[in-house]
Amino acid sequence: MKENVVYGALYSYSVNGIVMILMATHVDDVIWASEPEFETIVQEMQRVLEFGTLEEYTLRFCGVEMKQDLGTFAMAITCSNTSAKLTQARLSKERSQQLDDALNDAEREQFQSMVGSLMWICRCCRPTIGYTVSTLQSASKKPNVEDMLKCNKCVRYAKETKDVGLTYKTGVHWPSRAGEEWRCALQPFPMPVMATSSSTSTTGKFVSRSGHRERVSSG
Repeated sequence: MKENVVYGALYSYSVNGIVMILMATHVDDVIWASEPEFETIVQEMQRVLEFGTLEEYTLRFCGVEMKQDLGTFAMAITCSNTSAKLTQARLSKERSQQLDDALNDAEREQFQSMVGSLMWICRCCRPTIGYTVSTLQSASKKPNVEDMLKCNKCVRYAKETKDVGLTYKTGVHWPSRAGEEWRCALQPFPMPVMATSSSTSTTGKFVSRSGHRERVSSG
C-alpha cells in the first residue's frame, strides 16, 4: 500500500497505474474499497491488524451515517443522529429583543459550540446551509443576540431536516484496464466511484466493488 502524497491517511494499491485498493484511516478506524480479486490483500491486513467488527451496507463514522442502495450502488450520506442531538440556546423573550447586545460568556460559549456542530454537519453532507453557517462562524468572536437567534433558526432547520443529506451515485469511472484515459461525468459533486463509500465506525468497514460498481460488505 502506498501513502498518498497529499492526504497522509489515504493509501492505495495499484497495478500498472490502475488503482485496485483504496484505503483511508482515522485514528483506529479503517475504510477501504477494492477490486474483488484483490480482496485477499485486505483480508491479510485484517488478519495481521486484527480489525474489530465489520459492518456492511449501513455504516457510521464520525457522526456520519452511510447507507448503500444495493440496486444502484449509490451511497446516501446523512448526519441524522448528530443533527437530532443539536440543542437551541434558551433566551428569554426580553433577552431575544436585545438584538444588538453582545452575548455574555456563557451564551458565547454555547453559540460557538452550536456553530461548531453546524460546521461539521455542513461539511459532511449539508452544503445548502453553508452560507448561513459561514456567516455565523464569522460572527463567533463577537456574537450578539441577533446572531444567536439566527443560529437557533439554523439549528432548528437542521433538526427538522435531519435526514437530508447527499447521495453519491455511480457514473464517475476509473480508467479501464485497457488503459483508457480518465473520464469524469459532469455532476455537481464529481467524485470517483471509490469515494462514495468513504466512511467507517469505531471498528471498521469493508467496501468492495465489482467493475465500476461498488458493494459494501462485512465479515
